[in-house]
Amino acid sequence: MVNSSFVSRIPAPVAGSPPVPTTARPVASVVLDLTTTVHGSAILFYCLSTHVFLVISCNAYHQLGNCVTTSRIKLFLALLYLTPTIVFLVTLPIFRPITSHVSLALATSKTDPWAIRVWWSRWYSWVCWGGPLGRWVIGTFLGFRILKSDRRELNGWFTGEMIEVPHSRIVAVGMAIVTTRDVLRGQTTLDTIILRRRKNVPASRTMVRHVCVPHLSTSTVSATYASGISHSTSDTGSSAPHGPIFPVLAGERLYDLGWRENLRRVMNIPFFDTGRDKQLEVVYAWPKINPLVLRRMEEQSRRFIHYDVNHILAPSSGPAQSLVCFAVEAISDMMRPVYVGYVTSMKRCDDVDFSQFRRGLEYKCRHSAGITLHQPKLLEPLTSCFFKAQLPPTMFIARALSFLAVATFVLVGANAESHTVTFNNKCGRGTPLLLAGGKTLSTGRAYTHNGPLTAAIAFLQTGSCGANGEGCTLVETTLVNPSSPGSGSSTDISLIPPHAFSVATGFGGDVFSHSYYNGCDRSGADCRSASCSTAFHQPDDTHVQVACQSDNVNLVITFCD
Repeated sequence: MVNSSFVSRIPAPVAGSPPVPTTARPVASVVLDLTTTVHGSAILFYCLSTHVFLVISCNAYHQLGNCVTTSRIKLFLALLYLTPTIVFLVTLPIFRPITSHVSLALATSKTDPWAIRVWWSRWYSWVCWGGPLGRWVIGTFLGFRILKSDRRELNGWFTGEMIEVPHSRIVAVGMAIVTTRDVLRGQTTLDTIILRRRKNVPASRTMVRHVCVPHLSTSTVSATYASGISHSTSDTGSSAPHGPIFPVLAGERLYDLGWRENLRRVMNIPFFDTGRDKQLEVVYAWPKINPLVLRRMEEQSRRFIHYDVNHILAPSSGPAQSLVCFAVEAISDMMRPVYVGYVTSMKRCDDVDFSQFRRGLEYKCRHSAGITLHQPKLLEPLTSCFFKAQLPPTMFIARALSFLAVATFVLVGANAESHTVTFNNKCGRGTPLLLAGGKTLSTGRAYTHNGPLTAAIAFLQTGSCGANGEGCTLVETTLVNPSSPGSGSSTDISLIPPHAFSVATGFGGDVFSHSYYNGCDRSGADCRSASCSTAFHQPDDTHVQVACQSDNVNLVITFCD
């Protein structure tokens, strides 16, 4: 069964689609298709706008795989269950001829040399096609095949075709069982498709479903945890439902309210059209959502950001600054590997501080909720999201300026800064740790950081090291693309107390063992004893620092080499 809920994989409107009611506005209304394409580290971000108010928009008229909707599921189930029942009733007058044919086919199969050789004497007849019960079913089928090849044409009124070709009954019973199971589990056809694909496709490539939740936006809604979502209409007067888009996580049953409630919900659906569906243009009936999933989405809704870009062409900032700032924030918050939700606060990017601008796509907006944003290296495919925008009449040259601003952002994003730190632990013990800003970035696996990696430390935790490497050999590193001569990356080994020698540590020498790489290859230092001259022993031992002036340089740290 497929519920009539919004899914983010929305096709474009086609001819014959029901019209979406709208109210007259003094500005033109358009729908912008924001599509992300991941190719290396480049991001295609297209937005042709100059004065835009953006809200995520849901359109109830475009769904995926809506061959059977919620309002038709009861009638569909009735058809599936009535089909085998009616066929059985109409075959009662010929029940005895049918049983006679079955007995004859089974007896023929058990005595035929070919059937004995390929089926009855084989071990797989006990395990294939339903086990021991299927052994007799397949044997009977083989008997009918033998009879059909040996018999002459019968002139009687019944030739046994109904038992040989029971297509409609088998298909109907199978579909009825599967559909009933899905109804009791609150599972849609789309859920079944995704689960089937997830078994055959790696987790990183499986399709992710997104759903629109109307009452977490500016819509008017009546909903509770117990009842899920009922009806929603837009505050702007349009009956087209709007709301933020959330991903449905793996294993979540979006519409599961418990098997009793799921069954009651279907049984309360009228068998025949009562004319209620004609009201779709006025009020859209949203299906109820699993309260646990709804609660999780409401938790996420406090962390998502709702953008209000009102002054893209403000004289104080200019179109390029504002639109670039908006584009970076949209990508950083909407397409990060861990999906987040929407927050009710509004943000403006009409005042951009370009002192924080670097090649690594690092921006900082000056406002009360100012944050520094980095482009994520790995983006979850969001496919296509629809945004509803209101554009006032403007000059074509202003639109061209906005487009050029985004194009500039795309060109810069293609060369985004990133650095990778890799460990090579030859000690056979301990856990390599990479820390920065009080957070653990890696426990032994290669770590890739988008943008500059500043003031990071690394050491081998053998059980005697402190939280920040106290009592152990410490590697200090800052990996950053140089912005001027003398700047760039710097790495060193420190034995300044409270740090002390624990294991041989290095980041230089053989390019495939421990070094900078992807630039400044074979540059580094090794410390194999407590008296090594390549490590800091006093704060003024600055000569031991190993610098690198290459862009996007990476680092390999080796222990016990």
